[in-house]
Amino acid sequence: MTELLGSVCRELSTSLTGIKGLSGSLVLRDMEWEYDVQQDFLRTIEKQADKLSCMVDDLWQGVAA
Repeated sequence: MTELLGSVCRELSTSLTGIKGLSGSLVLRDMEWEYDVQQDFLRTIEKQADKLSCMVDDLWQGVAA
């Protein structure tokens, strides 16, 4: 169980770090990102958020079982 929890925490942390880093970069006032770069950042944020959502759904299903 401890190994599973560690794995889940690593996955959650990795996705959250990516979301935090990219979203933080997009809101920097002293940076101007090209449109294509902004879109790439946003697609990556969306993909990581979807991954987090799936992990949380899986956890809830495990709790309900």
